Amino acid sequence: MKRLSNKEFKAYMSLSKKSEYELLEDNEKSYKILVTGDKRIVSKKTKDDLILSKLDLIVNKINTIESRIDNLEKRMDNLEKRMDNLEKRMDNLEKRMDNLEKRMDNLEKRMDNLENRMDNLEKRMDNLENRVDKIEIDIKEIKSRISVLESFHQEELSLFKTKNKKI
Repeated sequence: MKRLSNKEFKAYMSLSKKSEYELLEDNEKSYKILVTGDKRIVSKKTKDDLILSKLDLIVNKINTIESRIDNLEKRMDNLEKRMDNLEKRMDNLEKRMDNLEKRMDNLEKRMDNLENRMDNLEKRMDNLENRVDKIEIDIKEIKSRISVLESFHQEELSLFKTKNKKI
């Protein structure tokens, strides 16, 4: 008799309308070969032990799966918390960025204001320099007039002294 693989056995069971236990009764040898690899025919007690063993394996697998699910749920919770924290940090960073942008805009306005003031001061300085130059020219002209007047006055004074001496 050919040994059935797990796939073949499952397919055979799914095609049959009999329960698993009835199938085991009908095909002890195939079941024994399938489960243990031994070609000896098994007693009912051994079959029950095998079924219990198989059930224990299934329960262990279910427990392992449940444990993995619990682990995955914990990891998901942890990831959700981390995502929340990251979202909060992102919100804070966005607020800080907005604040920095406002400060930067304010600084730019202040810089523009300072540049305008500097331009204004430079114009005023140029204007003052022009006025100073004009005043210096006026001063030279006044000095020149004074010197002419002094020389004229010196002449008059000398004439006056000479006239006074004659008298």
